[in-house]
Amino acid sequence: MAPEGHDVDGRPLAGGSDTQQIYMDPFRSDKVVSKKDLVAQLKAMGIASMEHEAHLGTASTADMVRRTARNIITSIQSTRHIHSLSISAETAYPESDGAFYSALWALLLLPENIAARSAGARYLPYMLDHVEKQFLMDISLIEKFAIPLFEGSHHNEQLRNTIRVIRAGDLMPKTVKPRNPETSQSVHFKVGQVFRHRRYTYQGVITGWDVECAAAESWMSQMGVDRLSRGRHQSFYHVLVEDKSVRYVAEENIDDSHFDVSTSLMSLAGRHFKRWDEPSRTFISNIKDEYPDD
Repeated sequence: MAPEGHDVDGRPLAGGSDTQQIYMDPFRSDKVVSKKDLVAQLKAMGIASMEHEAHLGTASTADMVRRTARNIITSIQSTRHIHSLSISAETAYPESDGAFYSALWALLLLPENIAARSAGARYLPYMLDHVEKQFLMDISLIEKFAIPLFEGSHHNEQLRNTIRVIRAGDLMPKTVKPRNPETSQSVHFKVGQVFRHRRYTYQGVITGWDVECAAAESWMSQMGVDRLSRGRHQSFYHVLVEDKSVRYVAEENIDDSHFDVSTSLMSLAGRHFKRWDEPSRTFISNIKDEYPDD
């Protein structure tokens, strides 16, 4: 809607008091949509004529933010479903998690009404998952903006408990894993090395290691660890994959032969390591408290 007495290009209208409106449908076209076409659409949807003006009124900023947020969430969920079996560089979307996370915040902070705010609690598990995995610095935002929204409900305690757990984890001393003759003989790769998975071909970077599989028996059984050619008594590596997942990979599946590191992995690893060292083709580790010799 143009300012009162002006057209949408800012020119004064004759008479000076009329208001000029234009309608846009940015999801389908970059052209102006006629009111006649929109009225026809409303009729086709079965909306009564007396309600047309309400539907054709000016959209508030909050309305547009909510619609954009819903579209982002739907688009990302659809994309993840389509590419659920593929995590190559071509189907990795480095900023999709950030967009999804931002959209969740928008719907939580800008509800249409009180009922919508209560319904927004369904987004909390997704938000907390993103905070724990990628946005730990946002704990203060959870405390300042999210917790007060759910005062008096069980969601409030859920949020507080999550923050307590995260902060307690930060205070726990890390287990130091120095290199010695035994580990050097069995652990052949180091933190910061990039690799390609021999079977699934995805790219990743090593963030930690165990001399042998340290996962629970149930996980090893489910993943068929004992069916690997070297079984459970080989080194296993904690890795960050180009699709942003965190995995646990047996050494026999680590292929460190030369390849072009994907832009998605470069962007992702850059958030967790000091820098990329081209001569050694490794990311320089910044977790010396855990792996002092890597």
